[in-house]
Amino acid sequence: MAGNQTLLGANEILFIYGPIKDAAGEAVAANYFPVGCLTTNELSETVELNDGTKTKCNLSPDKTYNGYSYQITFDAVAMEVDGLLASYDAVSAIMMDAYKTKKHIYWKIETTMADDTKETKFGKGFLSDLSRSAPVEGEITFSGTIQGSGEISNTDLHV
Repeated sequence: MAGNQTLLGANEILFIYGPIKDAAGEAVAANYFPVGCLTTNELSETVELNDGTKTKCNLSPDKTYNGYSYQITFDAVAMEVDGLLASYDAVSAIMMDAYKTKKHIYWKIETTMADDTKETKFGKGFLSDLSRSAPVEGEITFSGTIQGSGEISNTDLHV
């Protein structure tokens, strides 16, 4: 397997598009921002299948495609950077804004390859779950789920 290299999880970052706010809650910019200090993120794609239609001459028909869906789950350590809202608060604000306006959120996953080039995937969806954990001895962490809408793209869907 000469030339093959594994991809490291540390080289893949999940970003969510939204307003970047200062500690007072005022928007200072709008762009993709990383979701905290990620400890894991997972992209799961599913293709749904239908059973084929049985006939007198074909009792074992091939399955047919019915639908496609995906979801992204993530776990992260909450962070505050240079007086900007802590990452959990920023993601929570985007979730609530999308819920109130009944709009999608936009995401991208950027992977740095072994040769230092970047591969970026984009999508939109619904931030459907967000939870936070604050152990007495340890870092505050949070996790969430994005239910995808449409297909994953090689171009930015937010523009």
